Amino acid sequence: MKEIQQWAQRRWQDDLKIKLSGRSVGNKSWWTTLKQQQGLTTDDTIPPLFKSDGTVATKNKDKAEVLQTVTSWGRRWQVDLAPEKTQAMLISRRQRPPDTPIPTILLGGRPVPLQTSISILGVEVNSVLTFTDHIRTIARKAAWKLSCVRRVSHLLDSQGITTLYAAQVRSLMEYAPLTWSSCPPSYLRLLDKVQARAQRLIRLKALQDQLLPPLQPLQQRRDVAGLCVVYKTHKQHVPHLAALRQPWARPHGHTTRTAATRDHQLIVPFARTETSLRSFLPRYTRMWNRMVQQTQLHSTSSLQTFKSAVNAWIKQP
Repeated sequence: MKEIQQWAQRRWQDDLKIKLSGRSVGNKSWWTTLKQQQGLTTDDTIPPLFKSDGTVATKNKDKAEVLQTVTSWGRRWQVDLAPEKTQAMLISRRQRPPDTPIPTILLGGRPVPLQTSISILGVEVNSVLTFTDHIRTIARKAAWKLSCVRRVSHLLDSQGITTLYAAQVRSLMEYAPLTWSSCPPSYLRLLDKVQARAQRLIRLKALQDQLLPPLQPLQQRRDVAGLCVVYKTHKQHVPHLAALRQPWARPHGHTTRTAATRDHQLIVPFARTETSLRSFLPRYTRMWNRMVQQTQLHSTSSLQTFKSAVNAWIKQP
């Protein structure tokens, strides 16, 4: 009977693994099955926290005790916690609010209200884990700064306008681009429109297109930055980028035209949605494999040489 029980457990684990890794399972059933396998309940509305012994606090009472230790630690070491600087957000894709009311989160006896979006190091993410609000914000700020540059354009030449645009406007649109680049293309076009208006302003000031080279497209700059990160992660083995490292692809068992470059290719992570497919790891892992198949840029000795060569490779039609 013990052998049958062990066989049934192994078969259940194998079936669960096949179900979770398959393409036919939906997002809701995938997360529900995963939570059941981890022993987490769906009634808890507070995200799981780790207790002092390393286990996951699955009950609301245990979670409240874990959060209380933060306040106790601050009171002991005379550290004042600022509730007004604390952000709380409920991450959920539910179309309707939950049946049970969401408990109030207290910090130092003061309630912390739930927000629809929070800002982490200048990047805004909303409650459904998208960056659409962040793109709208930086597009609005970039357009306002560009209008300020246009007002003083009569005092500058074309080179001065380009320098001012790169320092004030473009730097805003290129802050942490590999994080929010998985946004829908319709939102990314808002930034492209700002760049197009800046290009027209520079050309109008220069009077001729040959006087200054055109501005580099934003997507091209993001792709160059993404491939440079992959190069530093897998070729230079930068320690703080170790979490982004992807496993190398297995070599072919027989000789083919692409077998010679197989050793330098990476395994593309599986993406379940279009948004995840446009995110950093799937997008630039596929681009890295395509670069390895077409060129020998992965064997360059320095990052600067690789960056210049990749920039020229992406410009090719």
